[in-house]
Amino acid sequence: MAAFRQCFVWSMVLLAAGALAACSKGIDPPASTPEVFILDGLITQYGAETPCYGGTTHEALCKTEFSNIQLLPQMPVVQVQLQPFAIDQFEVSNKQYRHCVAVGGCEEPLFTDSWSQGNDYYYNETYDDYPVHQVTAAMAAKYCEFRGRRLPTDVEWQRVAQGSPVFGAALRTYPAEGLDVLAGCQSGSEIKNFGGQICTGTTDLAPVSRESDDYVEEGYDKDLNPGRIYNLFTNVSEFTSGFYEAEVTCKEPLPVLNVQGADGGAFDDFDDCLSCDECAKFSGQAALECDQECKFCEACAGEYAGTAMPYRPDGYPAGPLNCHIDCWGQTREAARCVRWSQDEMPLAPEEVDGEGNLVTVRGGHVGIAGTNSLDACRFRADYRAKRVFPDGSASNQNNATEKGLGIRCARSLTDDERAALMGHASASNFEHLNPALAVEENAEFNQPVYEVPVEPASGARDAEGEPGERDEVPAEGAESSEP
Repeated sequence: MAAFRQCFVWSMVLLAAGALAACSKGIDPPASTPEVFILDGLITQYGAETPCYGGTTHEALCKTEFSNIQLLPQMPVVQVQLQPFAIDQFEVSNKQYRHCVAVGGCEEPLFTDSWSQGNDYYYNETYDDYPVHQVTAAMAAKYCEFRGRRLPTDVEWQRVAQGSPVFGAALRTYPAEGLDVLAGCQSGSEIKNFGGQICTGTTDLAPVSRESDDYVEEGYDKDLNPGRIYNLFTNVSEFTSGFYEAEVTCKEPLPVLNVQGADGGAFDDFDDCLSCDECAKFSGQAALECDQECKFCEACAGEYAGTAMPYRPDGYPAGPLNCHIDCWGQTREAARCVRWSQDEMPLAPEEVDGEGNLVTVRGGHVGIAGTNSLDACRFRADYRAKRVFPDGSASNQNNATEKGLGIRCARSLTDDERAALMGHASASNFEHLNPALAVEENAEFNQPVYEVPVEPASGARDAEGEPGERDEVPAEGAESSEP
């Protein structure tokens, strides 16, 4: 009788929202997802040192003049200072999301099927503990807000996926312990307990709370035991709150000017410090000239014939700009942007907030196949180029959602919460977590291989305006962008 009265009361509340049918299955909230607290490693590396192309390396493309593969923009890696935060140990399940819909806090997914688990995947109680997917970023954010949480920022997601260099550990290429190469998750390898087409040849989603080898060891639980976060590598991909911007790790763009004559470059028809990406819209002779012009930025070279470059905008230093140069010393060398100096890092999170109309999606999912496909790059911990529109409808689902896009929530920690964690009996084992001891994190960080020549004359044009010889070429050292 008590259960009937409870259902009746909720029926009255939910009737306006059209959720009366929720009482037929009950409205008790499902169990809350455990959190993992990220309290250290908060000086984190953000961005990717080398882009991923599937079966081709960045180094190979840098040395190739004519290629049918577009050279993806390679932007500088930066350090960012995060504040303590909590992130869900597991992805959001169908049952958790259905509860939010039942009480009027969420909208139903745009589609309710799955690859191989039926058209009623979302409604089928067999899959209660499986990840909800085919939601939009706006729906995902609304769900996390319903729980008093938020989506993780893009920097936070990469922090837990790749780990922290603060204590000397190498960053993970893939967000799963012991998985150094993508093929390491496939059947017959030492690590077998993974799901997904790229690992097992199936598209079956797995229960969110299932223990498997798809985990990272990061952070702490509420008792300050070492934490584990599951399914960052596969199961479903996950929305972040970050808006995608290719140049988000740059300090500022290259100066956009068009000075006529030799001081402004080889060809007057193009802006000085032109992005090579702009050349794709030209053809014939114009494309060849654009390709030559974009490979040299006078403002990045410093002094020319003993005098400061005449077209330097007001406020720029007289010496060379601190430029990030992709493919430095190679055939497809190109200045990309002005980068942050070592002394200016770590950056505040707001310095790497993207601006745009597309949100970033992180991680792989069970439907991705092919170790040589560009989609396979999504499994990497530092890959941030997958993006979708934040909202949509069934009519434009390819722009706003797709199979395999799911949810994981996070939240910021207050000072009181952090102090309470440090009051735990185990806290004495973690002196580096205690702010009262003033233990500062000092993550080692070096600018990656593609560096800027610091000598003013290095790479400058000679007196006739022709490209000069470089004093030196950086040593080969970037790792292959496997797969």
